[in-house]
Amino acid sequence: MNSFYTFLQKIRERPRLYLRNKSLAQLDAFLCGYAFGDVAARWEKATGLDFFENFDLQCSYSEPSSFSDWCDLTRGFDEFVHSFYNYGISTLSGGCIIIRESSSEEEAFDQYFELLDEFLKQNQDIP
Repeated sequence: MNSFYTFLQKIRERPRLYLRNKSLAQLDAFLCGYAFGDVAARWEKATGLDFFENFDLQCSYSEPSSFSDWCDLTRGFDEFVHSFYNYGISTLSGGCIIIRESSSEEEAFDQYFELLDEFLKQNQDIP
């Protein structure tokens, strides 16, 4: 299984270790920060330059970033959530839809992982 999903399972098991509350919105914010930090670290390793001091340069850097890798991994899940809730074409992320369809942040957090389990079961070819 992909290390990204393995990491998500660790958060699922002990959400308060990583997040202030058991909240899908906080999980989403945490993962965005995680992905951004990973992008910066990979870019610095590839170029030998400081990411923030060379922000304009890094915006034009042509190497694939881990953020796009992360987006590729989650894109399929977002499409799955859209289909599950019959949202059709929408600009909302899967997480936003789950939050909208849940009665609480905690319920949304649990629903996110239940849907992720189902998605992974149906897509066992994910690296």
